[in-house]
Amino acid sequence: MVGAACALYMARAGLDVALLDRGPVAGGTTGAGEGDLLVSDKGPGPELDLALLSGRLWADLGEELGEAVEYEAKGGVVVAATPEGLTALETFAAGQRAAGVEAVPVAADQLHSLEPHLASGLAGAVHYPQDTQVMPALAAAHLVRASGARLLTGRTVTEVLRGADGAVRGVRTDRGDVHAPAVVNAAGTWGAAVAGLAGVFLPVLPRRGFVLVTEPLPRRVRHKVYAADRPMPATRSSAPSAAPAALPSLGGKKRSYREPVADALRAALIAGELRAGEVYSAPTLAARFGVSATPVREAMLDLAKEGLVDTVPNKGFRVTAVSEKQLDEYTHIRSLIEIPTTVQLATTADPVSLEALRPAAREIVTAAAAGDLIAYVEADIRFHLGLLALAGNAHLVEVVGDLRKRSRLYGLNALVEAGRLQDSAEEHLELLDALMDRDPEAVRRVMTRHLGHVRGLWAAH
Repeated sequence: MVGAACALYMARAGLDVALLDRGPVAGGTTGAGEGDLLVSDKGPGPELDLALLSGRLWADLGEELGEAVEYEAKGGVVVAATPEGLTALETFAAGQRAAGVEAVPVAADQLHSLEPHLASGLAGAVHYPQDTQVMPALAAAHLVRASGARLLTGRTVTEVLRGADGAVRGVRTDRGDVHAPAVVNAAGTWGAAVAGLAGVFLPVLPRRGFVLVTEPLPRRVRHKVYAADRPMPATRSSAPSAAPAALPSLGGKKRSYREPVADALRAALIAGELRAGEVYSAPTLAARFGVSATPVREAMLDLAKEGLVDTVPNKGFRVTAVSEKQLDEYTHIRSLIEIPTTVQLATTADPVSLEALRPAAREIVTAAAAGDLIAYVEADIRFHLGLLALAGNAHLVEVVGDLRKRSRLYGLNALVEAGRLQDSAEEHLELLDALMDRDPEAVRRVMTRHLGHVRGLWAAH
């Protein structure tokens, strides 16, 4: 979708545009999306500003392309089930109105005039007339057609071409070179891999979503309808809640996020805060997180699909065990992948992209000093996967990321008690310095020692 839109507006600005795709039009994320064009889920800031601009552009395109893209200016309704939820929703909406969003309060007794089939007993809602929807696959195809751009499908970009002065001069694909004075990276969830081909660190990661497709049904819902406690930006957070002893407080704020809950649960598993064989219920974990049970239950189902936990009917989820043999195998595979890849980066990675990883390395050191194992693991994952992404191989990053999810660092607490976690944390800064110094042998020594710590110390039962 982004590539198609860029092609349209660049062509209309008088540029000669070639649009490359490794598959068919809308063959990736665009073809699997629901096509929501929302302002209701965005707090004041750059993302909302872009969403408002996008809404105006889509309104123009809706008049131009109309039914061909199934553009529907149906509006959205965000519904609060409780008075507390409604108060938080109305506070959020007030900030949006100040930023230019139409956000109309809806009293409980007016809800059924908007949506007759809503449940009874709801506290109220906010109506967002600017929320719209398109059919994304059709929209992308029609934008490409309207642009008149040269469409080159079935071509995988393998290299970013540069001139002697370092300026971008096009891309190399598996079917030949395409020369251009400017290249737009519109690869979506693969954007990090494409950026890595240019030696640039771009922290773009995919987020899992689910779309349920049914047979045609009578139209019963008039608007886009959402629950007020669905995943929202950080500005949607309510008052800070106390951090639990074993699990993180998700940034110190009470949120109802499925993805951050899943990430934090993975970190807790890896750090050994959730022990193998133990059964944990969603309500118990939710109370420790300071969120409702629903996102915890959904997150645990995600972890079950990854093999990290098993579902125990009517009880909760049991953490799966990892054997010493499995840990040996995981570490061996990681050594085969990470050491040579990181050594190669000592001569190929862009210094600016390497330096962009320093804040994550410092977070690791800070978390180690504070004994915050969850924060340590989360920052460690960001650092290492971000570093590997500079190699430009998304599949490599995915494999290592999966291995990290399946590992267990049961020895982290022992390292904290022995005062040795700080030394291991400092290795991340040491590794970054060796990379910046363009010293492959130093990088190899640090990585070999570091992975030795992972297996020899952290993963010990």
